[in-house]
Amino acid sequence: MKKILFIIIFIYFSLRIIFAQTGSIGISDARSVGLGKTYTTTSRGVFSIGYNPANLIFSEDNHLEFTTLLPLPNIYGSAGTNFITIKDYNYFFGGVKDENGNTVGRYLTSDDKNRLFSIFEGGGSFVSDFSTSILTITYKANETVGAFGFGIRDFVAVQTTFPEQLIQLILNGNSIGRVYNFNDAKGKGWWLRDFSLTYSRNLPELNQNIFEKLSFGISLKYVQGFFYAATDKIETSLETGDYNQIKANGNVQVYTAFSDNFHVKYDFDSTAVKQDASFSLFPSPAGNGFGLDIGISAQLDDVWAFGLAVTDVGSINWTKNVARYSSYTAIVLRDITDEHEIDSLKDEIKGKGEYIGQISTSLPTALRFGVSFQLDKFMQGKFPGTMLIAFDYNQGFNDQPLNSTKPRFSVGAEWKPMDWIPFIRTGFSFGGLDYFGWAFGIGINAGLLEFNFASPDFHYLFMANHAKRISLAIDSKWKF
Repeated sequence: MKKILFIIIFIYFSLRIIFAQTGSIGISDARSVGLGKTYTTTSRGVFSIGYNPANLIFSEDNHLEFTTLLPLPNIYGSAGTNFITIKDYNYFFGGVKDENGNTVGRYLTSDDKNRLFSIFEGGGSFVSDFSTSILTITYKANETVGAFGFGIRDFVAVQTTFPEQLIQLILNGNSIGRVYNFNDAKGKGWWLRDFSLTYSRNLPELNQNIFEKLSFGISLKYVQGFFYAATDKIETSLETGDYNQIKANGNVQVYTAFSDNFHVKYDFDSTAVKQDASFSLFPSPAGNGFGLDIGISAQLDDVWAFGLAVTDVGSINWTKNVARYSSYTAIVLRDITDEHEIDSLKDEIKGKGEYIGQISTSLPTALRFGVSFQLDKFMQGKFPGTMLIAFDYNQGFNDQPLNSTKPRFSVGAEWKPMDWIPFIRTGFSFGGLDYFGWAFGIGINAGLLEFNFASPDFHYLFMANHAKRISLAIDSKWKF
């Protein structure tokens, strides 16, 4: 038991410096969320910014749209895991009642252990994210002049990855000669704000006879960062020797940066004075950078459309309150009851922090490809109402927060059976960080105003005990 306690202490101190000082992206509009996160060909107006700027041209001439915090703010939020359900969590970690009505730990059978192993197989991530639009304005003049857009949008994301072999160690104990490796543990998070300028127009100059319309769009972004924290390296392992001595090895490196508004006091800085964080709608940035979105959209006819975009090409340099925590541990404990040895281990694992000049991180660059099909126009008036069907492929090029190198496929449909019935949307998403999602949403077009509501995890409403995440998207936009 003492050895298990030591091991947990070792892992805790190896990972704690990730958060010791903290005390494929794009704002997810509710329409696209309701379509299962398909947007490359279907996003329009203010909601095309961040997805495919070429779609900004698809509206009537002299058309103005904007979003503000009223009447409904443009908000998307999600929190949860991609590997363990509420039911499994309550079963394994919720405890049971003893004969006196007290909550005690559950005794795990061999079958229980095997099921828990299968849940944690491959590791798993805890993810929370929030995005909102402070202000977005778009205006289309005409086909010749083109369309213009401006937006201010915020993105906050935190993601941690649980090491796969930790649960094996906790349940089976430290077997002699077995090496437990925790290199797959990760932690990262940031708060970004981008100010974007977008331009889109059709390309009638191109001499081609395939598409009825071919449009091009580009967004230039100035990006501010208000906090950043991420592991750059975690190489941690434990081994029990033939004589029950414990060999601990750790090589950990973590970078952090914070806005002055956070008033972060690093433990290695004896001159800093602890202060409460100060709230501001426009905080002082800890980092600055530039980004680029570029896209094309092609209308084959009034039925088929195709889109291709590359988003968030660029980087951000963090220069305020930038610190690096590093630790290298190679130690053998022969007596884990010796407080001096334990204290020495804690000091080794905790590592040392220092200020550094700056760090640079890439933006969450992603490739997006989409196809859409207008079913009602294909059936030439024989379908009740309007029906749009869309498919998207999303491929991230790095593992920055909310981005993933695992491809994501999604398919969605939007149906408006009659004028007085709201838009009904649904879709399915496969791959990426979330693995699977069944989305549902509705949209209300009230002329001057449009309201949208959606959840990308609608299926969890019918199976609450098997839920892994909670998520919701709402928005409204003004149209003139």
